[in-house]
Amino acid sequence: MQQINGWIDVFTSPTEQIATLVRGYLNDFEIPAQVFSKRDQMLHLVMSEHFTVYVPLEHQERAMALILSFESESQDQGDNG
Repeated sequence: MQQINGWIDVFTSPTEQIATLVRGYLNDFEIPAQVFSKRDQMLHLVMSEHFTVYVPLEHQERAMALILSFESESQDQGDNG
């Protein structure tokens, strides 16, 4: 996990859409969250891009628990749909 100015990464996704959903889910529980993108580059070619959700350090434990719940609910809905 990476910490930046009192914020820590709690989730990484290959798509901005999923990272944004996780951010919104955390916001619903009054946890401030931000999404940042990172590109892995080699010789000026974008090799991959991923999106990371950061929360303030004091919200890390609760955010991680909520993300596990979010992932479980998402998987359950995928299995039923």
